[in-house]
Amino acid sequence: MLNFAEIVLKKDATIIQALVAIDRGSCKTAFVADSDGKLAAAVTDGDIRRALIRGAELSAPIEGVANSSPISVNQDYRCARVRELMQANLMNAVPVVDGRGRIIDVLRLNYLVVEANQTPVVIMAGGLGRRLGALVEDIPKPMLKVAGEPILQHIIGNLTRFGFANIFLSINYKSNVIENYFGDGSNFGCNIQYIRESKRLGTGGSIRLCEGLIRTDFLVINGDILTKANLMKMLRFHVDNRFDMTVGTVNHTVNVDYGVLEVEGDTIRA
Repeated sequence: MLNFAEIVLKKDATIIQALVAIDRGSCKTAFVADSDGKLAAAVTDGDIRRALIRGAELSAPIEGVANSSPISVNQDYRCARVRELMQANLMNAVPVVDGRGRIIDVLRLNYLVVEANQTPVVIMAGGLGRRLGALVEDIPKPMLKVAGEPILQHIIGNLTRFGFANIFLSINYKSNVIENYFGDGSNFGCNIQYIRESKRLGTGGSIRLCEGLIRTDFLVINGDILTKANLMKMLRFHVDNRFDMTVGTVNHTVNVDYGVLEVEGDTIRA
């Protein structure tokens, strides 16, 4: 997997160092950052080739060759728009910057064009949500509203933001509410196919119903998960490392006021 830091150069880097970074990144581009990590410039293999034709030495600083007004995107990017931006400007890679202009990722065109559009997503939205009591008497838990929209709409919005357009919705409890709201997904920028559980299959059980429908790597997410996680980045990590399964988790710290006993059999160890 490409670590974006491998194609980010310091401002005092030389042309030969830029060539090494470009070769390592396989996207014909490297980026220059200042001492605070802020994007300062971009340099392509074409920029260097033209500089060498003009007589530049390999030991010369890259600053005189690089483009000091590089194109970038912020961390709230939408894949479709970035793809259009890159294609319009003949770019193979574009840096993602945070609110302070620091480089936090690099997007490559081949990922934006191919992977998300071809990667199915299974959303498990068939549970009862018993612990919510009266809140789910008339609607399923994924349809409870947060900031004016159903949780499920937030999930689908985050998926389409990163280019995932092929969605399988596994439904059971109050399924008509979900189907009536989302339909075929066309109003939400995606294609939705419904997997109907004839009986509740428990956590993850509905994935078995996808057998025969999905023959590639796919993303699975619960219908009550609110996240702005970069799902494209997670997919890239999974594919680049050729993992059988990749799981996204969040660390939680729990303070136990009364102490914790470590035991082995009937013996207290600590």
